[in-house]
Amino acid sequence: MSLLLRWGVATLSLFASVWLLQAMHLAVIETKHWFTWACAAVVMGFVNAFIRPIVELLAAPLNCLTFGLLGIVLNGVFFLLIPAIMNSLGQDVFEVRFVGAIVGAVLVGLINGAMGSLVLGSKKKS
Repeated sequence: MSLLLRWGVATLSLFASVWLLQAMHLAVIETKHWFTWACAAVVMGFVNAFIRPIVELLAAPLNCLTFGLLGIVLNGVFFLLIPAIMNSLGQDVFEVRFVGAIVGAVLVGLINGAMGSLVLGSKKKS
């Protein structure tokens, strides 16, 4: 049940962040179907689980030299990968500019953290 709640929170946070980016004219929403957004959340999870650790390990020295600013740029690149992968799967979700991807990555983190703490609560793992 917790996995489904986390998936729903990730889907809503992705949609909310792209909706805010569209209001700032940094992205364009191409679909409103909930299933497509849920698939995009799964793609976001796979990118964060498999691609992100390898790239961050390779970029760690440069990230130290830039005092972590490269990490923000890398998060934007990972955010750009979501519509690219979804488009290659034949599902148009959204289009985003590079600056919008950086802002969107920060927004997804903030919205996901806030919604996750509200919906999932502070469950202690023991």
